[in-house]
Amino acid sequence: RRTAWAQPSPRGSAEAAALLARAQRPAIVVGNGVALDDALREVVGVVELLGAAAYHQPLFDSIGFPLDHRLYAGMLPTNNAGIAEILADHDLVFIVGAHAFAAHGFTVRSAVPPEVEILQLSSDARQVARNYPVALGLVGSVKETLSAIASELAAMGVRPSADKAGTAQASKASAARD
Repeated sequence: RRTAWAQPSPRGSAEAAALLARAQRPAIVVGNGVALDDALREVVGVVELLGAAAYHQPLFDSIGFPLDHRLYAGMLPTNNAGIAEILADHDLVFIVGAHAFAAHGFTVRSAVPPEVEILQLSSDARQVARNYPVALGLVGSVKETLSAIASELAAMGVRPSADKAGTAQASKASAARD
């Protein structure tokens, strides 16, 4: 477990961007911290750069991602088995401003499949790697850190791309809601 302290930290932002850029099937789990830090534009920008699926944390209190966005894949289930089933479709999950994971009701199964790498950003140092080990943990302003990560991704030549994981996930979630 490694944690880079960010306000935003250039080293932490660069490491996060490198992890995100190499992901083949990324997902971003959006929590209340995005809305609390007024970072909606920044999280949407990173999701679009990566073509990632965007999920809300279970039982979110505020809207941290547009519900009608083409890459929005819905709210994660409230149990570990359901979360794990969804996360198994991804190779990297970036948890942004969310408690990982707010499952309700005990299940033996972990919410994070062993092959899924976790990157976590929170303004609350107590939340990073609290429930699951992370490949990289960032602590600091959600808005500033997402902006720095987007700048790093752009400097690496990452441009808004075809969806890596989002369209399929969004279609599944949309069908489930209908």
